Amino acid sequence: MSDFSFRGMEVLFKVIDFVYPYIDKRVQSFGIQPGMTVVDYGCGPGRYTTKFAHLVGEKGRVFAVDIHELAIE
Repeated sequence: MSDFSFRGMEVLFKVIDFVYPYIDKRVQSFGIQPGMTVVDYGCGPGRYTTKFAHLVGEKGRVFAVDIHELAIE
């Protein structure tokens, strides 16, 4: 995926999340608890990664993995 396409996807996801905010409800269903270690494979623009980080807290860890450099950035 080109950098331009990745940025376009990122903007599209922000619009979708604004119009239909379902991610918080979905993340709650995963059962993530404080102190856990979570790996977000194919993290993309980090829509879930930041939510996971809030759930695991300071004692937990979240690893974001993706093949696109902008996702890791």
